[in-house]
Amino acid sequence: MTRRYVYLASLLDAAIIGSHLGDVHGGIPPPGFELFVGDSRMPRGAPQIGIDEVRLPVYVEVPDEATEFSGWWTSTIGDLLLVLTGTDQSLLADWATRLVDRFGGIYGDVLGAPVVVKGKGPDRMRWLETTHRGLLFGEQFQHHLAWGKPGDDPTTDEAAALEFAELLATNWSTIFATSLLTAFNGDVVYTEVGVVEMTQDDPGGHVSESYGTQWFMYPTGTRPTGGAATTSLPYEVACAVSLQTDRRGGSGKGRFYLPPFSKDSVTNHGLFNMGVVSPVIAAIGAYIDAVKATSDLVPIVVSRKFRSLNEVKSITCGVVPDSQRRRRRQLSEARVAEWTAA
Repeated sequence: MTRRYVYLASLLDAAIIGSHLGDVHGGIPPPGFELFVGDSRMPRGAPQIGIDEVRLPVYVEVPDEATEFSGWWTSTIGDLLLVLTGTDQSLLADWATRLVDRFGGIYGDVLGAPVVVKGKGPDRMRWLETTHRGLLFGEQFQHHLAWGKPGDDPTTDEAAALEFAELLATNWSTIFATSLLTAFNGDVVYTEVGVVEMTQDDPGGHVSESYGTQWFMYPTGTRPTGGAATTSLPYEVACAVSLQTDRRGGSGKGRFYLPPFSKDSVTNHGLFNMGVVSPVIAAIGAYIDAVKATSDLVPIVVSRKFRSLNEVKSITCGVVPDSQRRRRRQLSEARVAEWTAA
């Protein structure tokens, strides 16, 4: 039997709750559990707001680990009083009154004070890491996008991963042929799509693969290949696609880099032409919609720090070209010497 006590939210707790960081829910007790009122001790000395934990005489009783709830559940002291009845309500009201009497300058609006009960964090989280890979006149490029089911992690085997890789490849090929063909020249050739299930265990944040990446290779003659008539930009030039979620801060954002566009994509000022960028972003959105229509997975940004999977809600792209210098490491510079000192 485990007791999970309700605490007055610290400043850090309140910031996380207000910023939607972590697995935060409204309402105490969590569904399926009951509130109990017991130990009515008062904090010793004047609590340092935002630092000291102030425990309420209210707790949730968890019979065993199998029935443990997860995430943070939040409320206010006033709402807790409405949930409780009889003696339990009187005991909490008395505790709140003594809190104000003792630390009135700190807890003047005690009924509106936010409170939180913290359940067990997730033991692990799983998602699928996908890779689109291709060739740039002999060099290799690739870009990644994670897929998952926030709150209901997928469990796949090699066969299911290969099937999903083929689904991704088919949809990418279709979108490429209809909307991306002229953005790239013939140097850009997509060759395969890979899928692997990733697992992050807690504690430690160690990430492991459930099996080796399952690759679906485009048959010869069906590889998505650029069709622009003009030459390619230098291979290290890339368009960065930014992934936006509802989660605030860096942990809710991601990105991947497309292969180089054809040279017609750049204006006289060295920026990408929006006439090229806008259709490309729309095409990637159409690709995501097509996959979601035939799968129960959604594109996600993985926050390993907060152990959360955040659904991608929008994608954006700037007009300033980015650089992927690793795409040039294996290419010979073929240096030309036209002058040497006499």
